[in-house]
Amino acid sequence: MNGREKYFQCRLCWWVASAVFAAILFIEAVILLPSYFNYERDRLKALQEASYQALMALPSLQQAELDRLSQTTLVRGLRLQNVDGSVIREAGETFQTLPTIGDKLKRIEQGTRTEIAFDLDKPQPMQVHVRINSEQVAGELVAFVWRIIGLIILIATVVTVTTLIVLQYLVLGPVLLLRSRMQKASEDQRHYKNYLGTLKRSDELGELSLEFDRLLEVNAGRLASLARFPDENNQPVLRVNQEGQLLYANKASDLLLKDWGIEIGDDIPQRWQELLLSVLKAATASTVEHQINNQWLSIRLVPFPEAGYINLYAADISERKEYEESLRHQRNHDQLTGLPNLAVFQDRLCQALTANAVHKQPLAVLMMGLKGFSLINGVAGHEAGDHVLREVASRLEKILPPNITLARVGGDIFGVLIPQYTNLNEVAAFAERLVSAILPEFQWQDHALSCKSRIGVAIYPEDGQDYSSLIARADLAMTSAGAENGRYVHFFVSGLNEKLQRHQQRLVDLTQALQRGEIEAWYQPQVDGLTGRITGAEALVRWRHPKDGLISPMEFIPLAEESGLILPLGQQVLEQACHQAAQWRNSTGFEDFSIAVNLSARQLNDPDLVSKVDSVLRLTGLTPAALELEITESAVMDNTEQAIAVLERLSQLGVRLSVDDFGTGYSSLSYLKRLPVNKIKIDRAFVKDLPEDLKDKALCQAVVAMGQALGLKVLAEGVETQAQAELLMQLGCTAFQGYFYGRPVIASELSGSLVGQPE
Repeated sequence: MNGREKYFQCRLCWWVASAVFAAILFIEAVILLPSYFNYERDRLKALQEASYQALMALPSLQQAELDRLSQTTLVRGLRLQNVDGSVIREAGETFQTLPTIGDKLKRIEQGTRTEIAFDLDKPQPMQVHVRINSEQVAGELVAFVWRIIGLIILIATVVTVTTLIVLQYLVLGPVLLLRSRMQKASEDQRHYKNYLGTLKRSDELGELSLEFDRLLEVNAGRLASLARFPDENNQPVLRVNQEGQLLYANKASDLLLKDWGIEIGDDIPQRWQELLLSVLKAATASTVEHQINNQWLSIRLVPFPEAGYINLYAADISERKEYEESLRHQRNHDQLTGLPNLAVFQDRLCQALTANAVHKQPLAVLMMGLKGFSLINGVAGHEAGDHVLREVASRLEKILPPNITLARVGGDIFGVLIPQYTNLNEVAAFAERLVSAILPEFQWQDHALSCKSRIGVAIYPEDGQDYSSLIARADLAMTSAGAENGRYVHFFVSGLNEKLQRHQQRLVDLTQALQRGEIEAWYQPQVDGLTGRITGAEALVRWRHPKDGLISPMEFIPLAEESGLILPLGQQVLEQACHQAAQWRNSTGFEDFSIAVNLSARQLNDPDLVSKVDSVLRLTGLTPAALELEITESAVMDNTEQAIAVLERLSQLGVRLSVDDFGTGYSSLSYLKRLPVNKIKIDRAFVKDLPEDLKDKALCQAVVAMGQALGLKVLAEGVETQAQAELLMQLGCTAFQGYFYGRPVIASELSGSLVGQPE
């Protein structure tokens, strides 16, 4: 590039020159513009003075002299007038204005005329108006302006050229030289040292040159490192041309090459060729993920269209994939049991419904709940409850066929999806297997925990066409399972929803009954058969509903036990019974009266039971020996060791203990020997067929003999006839309870019986 080309093609030069030129024009215009106006003013004053001198040079002011003056000089018109304004005489052109003395001089009629006024004393005082030809001034002003413009352009040109020359030698030349060296260094990176030290200057351009030298050295080091980078990189780096041929692959690419089954120089697999070709045509980088066995690679595809190849940069993302899979598993599975959660269960059910609708095949949805699980949580703690849930999941998984889905859909609720079955008997049998799997005890630390399961079944398409209906109806069936005839597998039937709604309403009513005091204690007398005297009574609970009247305990006691309301209900009965017994004992002649109160299994597992009993005794003033707490064999067997510990603490309070419904449970005689009980009660099932049933007679005789051998009192329940009482007396049982001696009644009615009984 020669010097002229540098000037014409250098954008910086043009910007600087333009800026300098414009600045000079502006400065000169500001300086010279006032001269233009001053020049005009001075020329008009000179014309004014010339017209005055010409007028003074006239021999007289006669009309002829004035006409001659207006025709031969710059004066083109005259008007003489008195001081009062009257015109004396006029000559030449007509005036366009009425000038006054002291007016600013200005040109009129496109700059060709100027009208002025001045005073004259001879031959008499008068005022003279003069109309002057000022065309000469206009021409002189134009010439003056052109001289100014020429001067400004000359100055601007000289300064601009000077600036360009300075830029050429001080700035532009070195900059162009530095740029040329940069271009050559970029084209010849291997010999970068040939282009170091371009400018030896101490100003800013010299500092820029030094920075460029440093950049070259750093860049050269990086290029050397990059040249070794692919081989030293521990991640795969490959290059493929547009024909699909592998041009290069580093050592870390061996795994990928083995997966593709190729070597350098071979064509990559067809699928990858199509992918790389599309990326190369689009000229846009892309990323794909590729799995090799258990290893995942993220491969960045970077195209170079102008060179006709594409680079592949791979990175191992196996850990990230494992983490993502962990998150997905956590999102879709229960954290405690590892089973699929409700969302997955619903999704699989929807898929099964879609498939079965096409093939017109039935499916079954089972909802399984754990009966007694809340008791485990309350007594043994939540850690024990979590252990039981994990064990339940493990047991169920072991018996599940591969095509059946098991999920934890709620707290202690498990869902089972049977996508296909042959007949309902097959479903029922499988449900029974699930129930049986839960029956064995669960070992937790030193405790043996037990709970039962109940299962509700809903069938597609009979019980529902969509997943929500099937799950809801299986849940309804599960709620009723175990409530009727001890059946723990219940199929959904029409009308079950209304029944369960009544069940729920009754539960609400029972909750309100406890709050409103609708729970009453009724009393059935216990009689000494030898004397016929009432020695005590058993407190039996009754519910007096404001609308439905008296409700049978057979209806609401199971509801209370299931819901946990048995604890506050039992507490109310205990308080009422102890209070009433204390009143009876304070009456003359009834100091030995005792009251029997039933304890449910839930109450026996209540950790605060002993303190509650002690508190009631203190509050009512009842002697502990006057309170007899009745327990069933099954309640003790649910958690034998804990039950024995609680019963011993109650015994230490002085409370008497009895085993109710003896002979109907599954207790061991060895445990009976360990229980701190004072009495056993023969169940009514062994009494009702006396005296005819010889087997019942033998059983009753055995119980009486065993009680006597263990030093326990024996009481027979359900005595309804004289013959039953006499036979039991013969067998050695002298304490009775039953309709023969009195039905359960309110306290006031039993009080009358006590007053009238023999001494």
